[in-house]
Amino acid sequence: MSLRHTANFTIPAGAWDTHVHCFTPDQFPFKPDRSYTPQPAPLPLLIENLFTENVVIVAASIEDGPQGIVSHLEDFSQNYPERQGFGILTWDPAADPGLGNLTDCELEYFHSVGVRGVRIYEGTSDPDFVWGQIQQAAHLPPMKKHKWCITANLPLATWSALGDKILNAPELEGITIVADHHAKALPSLHRTPEFDKVLDLMGAGRLAVKLGSLHRESPGRIELMRPIIQSFANRAPTAIVWGSDWPHVNTTNKSLEPGPPLQNVDTEAELSLLREWLTDEQWHMMFVSNPPKIFGF
Repeated sequence: MSLRHTANFTIPAGAWDTHVHCFTPDQFPFKPDRSYTPQPAPLPLLIENLFTENVVIVAASIEDGPQGIVSHLEDFSQNYPERQGFGILTWDPAADPGLGNLTDCELEYFHSVGVRGVRIYEGTSDPDFVWGQIQQAAHLPPMKKHKWCITANLPLATWSALGDKILNAPELEGITIVADHHAKALPSLHRTPEFDKVLDLMGAGRLAVKLGSLHRESPGRIELMRPIIQSFANRAPTAIVWGSDWPHVNTTNKSLEPGPPLQNVDTEAELSLLREWLTDEQWHMMFVSNPPKIFGF
């Protein structure tokens, strides 16, 4: 497959985008009590917008159960055999015990179609609540048997508060924890104790971080993310992956009617900056060598 190339960067062969979404609400309706409503984002449209050969589709909190992402992975395998596609389920064990009640046979099927992890609920930043969710997710059979990962979109302060537990909990031994969206490290948080704690987790091999969607933490000034990105990459180059966050949903749309995606998102400009900030080795590791190790492909 050809490489994605612009004047400023080349995406290497075998690269991964580890954070995208896929929505087909006509087939798999959203939760009725959802906090936002995106436009449909079907699989063919996702493929058209990929910068990479391979992809990890992440279920969003508004999706109602795992059926949608399992179906997307089935379709991906059938229709795009030249690519690799895996998925992450979303689970709020406090409100929806369903995933924990699935049989071993059902979980094995999820694994067989490409599920490789669980994204815990992001509706609270309370460390005790989050820790309870992590513990419950850690006891799902595929976590140890198939080395599924646990991912979450949490504030930097929450990751920092959980640091000692993540480092020392025996139930997390052998399980990779992944922080979405730069662990929500705003430019202003660089060199704070909370930021340094996250760096320590990465350096200890206990936390991986998804880079990408720089607009989330620094809207309109993505260049201000440079010290954040370089600190992550320099401290733990084996613990970084990239995620575009396509289709860039606008979570401020609280209506039950579909709203347009975020405006002024320039993924090519973001990638140009990342190429400038990262060494050749870090760039290749982020795209190619790290994702299979972190997600257990």
